[in-house]
Amino acid sequence: NCDGMDLTGSLTSGFASGSSINRGQYLVSYEYTDQAGNGPAVCSFIVNVLDTVPPSVTCKDATIYLDASGLAVVDSGDVVNSIDDNCPTPFVSIISPNTFGCDDIGTNTVEVIIGDNSSNFDSCTATVTVLDTLPPIAECQNITVNLDADGNASITAEDVDGGSNDNCDSIQFDVDITDFDCSMLGDNEVELTVTDSSGNSSSCTAIV
Repeated sequence: NCDGMDLTGSLTSGFASGSSINRGQYLVSYEYTDQAGNGPAVCSFIVNVLDTVPPSVTCKDATIYLDASGLAVVDSGDVVNSIDDNCPTPFVSIISPNTFGCDDIGTNTVEVIIGDNSSNFDSCTATVTVLDTLPPIAECQNITVNLDADGNASITAEDVDGGSNDNCDSIQFDVDITDFDCSMLGDNEVELTVTDSSGNSSSCTAIV
């Protein structure tokens, strides 16, 4: 109430002007006393320190391989090249898609989203190439065929297949001998070759 009378303030809680502080909410209080000793008068206010700076992520392309079940999973180590943020502990939020099957053989676009503890986000995309390098499992069975009235007999590849299988369903069967005649009476070795849609193959031998 007296002009020109200086007030002396002292910090009682919180931090002083110019201090470096972390993200969060802080109560700052000062007490003031005039030159006549009147006081203290208390001034308090809340300081909210926010992080509005999003993290930064860069992606890298990856190649993954189908397993025996015809599945492959991509994780952050496969497609994340670097993550940077002004505050520690940014995290990978979403990799989409992250699971692949036989229908995904070839190139696929994957989105990576990262976030920080203040709900700031960044994203990037990577190309994931899915490969099937596992050969089919060839299983043969022995069969007996009878020559016809002209002394001939024929078989198909499926006749000597004993349950061949692959991690992906699409397989093709081939045999090296399909036709038989009187000169081939007795046991004959026939090679069955099983090939999948990625060009992987294996073979087995049947007795006809």
